[in-house]
Amino acid sequence: MTSHTSRSRILLGVGGMTLIFPMLGMAEGFVDDTKATLTLRHAYFN
Repeated sequence: MTSHTSRSRILLGVGGMTLIFPMLGMAEGFVDDTKATLTLRHAYFN
C-alpha cells in the first residue's frame, strides 16, 4: 500500500511541475520590463 501512495505522490509532483515550469518561463522578463516613476507632485512641505 505504501508503494501505491508514494507512486501517486510522485505522479502528482511531476504533474504539478509540468504545469508550473511554463509559467516560470513566461514570468522571467516581467520584472525587467517594468518601469516605476516617483513624482512628488502631491507632497506638501510646511
